[in-house]
Amino acid sequence: MALVVPVMKESIESMQKAGFEVDLYMIVSYNMTNERRAAVLEHLPEGVNLEVWSDAVPIDYDIGGRKPATADKVVQINRALARQHRFVVKDKLWDYDMFAAFEDDMLVLGDHLKHHLYVSEKLQHFRQEAPDEIDNIKLWFGEMKEKQLQRMRPGFIRVEVLLKDEPNTTQDKTDIEDNIPLDFNFSDWGYEEDQHVDPSICCNVGSNFTTASQEPSASQLMVWETGIGGLGVRELPDGSWVALLPGPRPLPGVPFDYEIGNFHSGSAGKLKNRPALSNPKFMAQSAGWLATRYEVLEMQTQICRASILPPFGEPHARDGLYMNNVEFWSGGLQLWCQRDGCSFQRIIQLDPKNFSKHLMYHTTNNKQTAITQERRVLVDNLLAQLNGVRKAAIRAKETKLKKIRPS
Repeated sequence: MALVVPVMKESIESMQKAGFEVDLYMIVSYNMTNERRAAVLEHLPEGVNLEVWSDAVPIDYDIGGRKPATADKVVQINRALARQHRFVVKDKLWDYDMFAAFEDDMLVLGDHLKHHLYVSEKLQHFRQEAPDEIDNIKLWFGEMKEKQLQRMRPGFIRVEVLLKDEPNTTQDKTDIEDNIPLDFNFSDWGYEEDQHVDPSICCNVGSNFTTASQEPSASQLMVWETGIGGLGVRELPDGSWVALLPGPRPLPGVPFDYEIGNFHSGSAGKLKNRPALSNPKFMAQSAGWLATRYEVLEMQTQICRASILPPFGEPHARDGLYMNNVEFWSGGLQLWCQRDGCSFQRIIQLDPKNFSKHLMYHTTNNKQTAITQERRVLVDNLLAQLNGVRKAAIRAKETKLKKIRPS
């Protein structure tokens, strides 16, 4: 609890300062005693109701699990603890306007909730103005049809604060593609000076956090689950630009009429290895998800191929207990995967003042010691490379338009 409580406290206080009324639901694998529950409640801000679901791990025959020899025995399906928050969401669907379901080491702040609402409302406005069909869904600019915009959602990327602020902590220069250089100049958007990520939005913490800097610099933020090779960019109907995280791809026999065209980073320069769309090293799972009640209902009734709320019937197997892992349920993977999911296209705004609002702090800071150096990417470098890709996409757009509408 010494690691979990400060994260929850900081998150909730930030949400309250942003104007949200917050309650906390803890789902744990053990039997939380009254004493431990009281200790948690003591540290929570005033006005927060706490509910605890103890011993929440479901049991089943672990068919398809990692130990086939025990498939004929009823056991705890530990990976499915991550599924259980869906029961809470369904049970409380009409009690709350918004749900934030995250792993307990994620710092989820009021700015994240506000930005989710801001981007979602913007996309909803685009949908209301969008046509049902367009000529070319593969373009990375121009109008978008309603079905494409329905699949768009604001995305979030996990980051860590480097424990060692040294040059050799992250990618070596030889791993940063020479043909996709760092470009911090956003003057075409009205910024007079070079722009960088703003760590204060996602990652400034109080004195209860002792594992890293409480006010990190832009040179200390690292991402490990994505990189320039897995990203593309697109212009939205209002002329703003976003990065597209990996996600939707076609399924055999299923219409892919909601495909969202993008200008892939590989089109802006020669990548050493262009990753497959399904490459998990670039998936940027966010260790949780945000949704309003309206969004949950739309996902459940109109969009997703498989239920996101219980009961988990087909194409889920065994009430969702078969094979699906932690990342599928609590990591948010179901929302952007295809087979049993919603095929959402997560977007990251590229305007520097908003980019940092898509970053979420993984407070345990333990991935940087387990991930190889070439996968540890400075977030500031990633923003600068995406800016270069954006400018290349603008040039390619101008060339494309000249060919479409010759003078």
